[in-house]
Amino acid sequence: MKKIPKIAKTKSVGLSWGGDWTSPVDIPHFYLGEWGDTPLYLKKKYRDYDTFRKSWTVKVSNGKELRIWNRTKTRAIRKVPNGKKVEVMFVKGKYAKVRYRGTVGYMKSAYLK
Repeated sequence: MKKIPKIAKTKSVGLSWGGDWTSPVDIPHFYLGEWGDTPLYLKKKYRDYDTFRKSWTVKVSNGKELRIWNRTKTRAIRKVPNGKKVEVMFVKGKYAKVRYRGTVGYMKSAYLK
């Protein structure tokens, strides 16, 4: 259990660890350290979930259109023109799971700015 807070506090994960207090007694928990341990900052800045989700978008930039691949990378399922915005759901290694006009798939994260 002691390894979990160390992993969560790394910059790649971006979580903060709460629950190390001895008084008052607190249970172990994670929170988004950048925004605090309550949603007040997020609600004030974004007002609603849809506005917050729009902040996750990035532009495709490699000088040409890119393809969104299915999970096994056996076929391209959609083309994204250069300069268009995609919603990044998460990044793992060299690839990002993205959504573009209703299509969800994977593309190389190096081409997302």
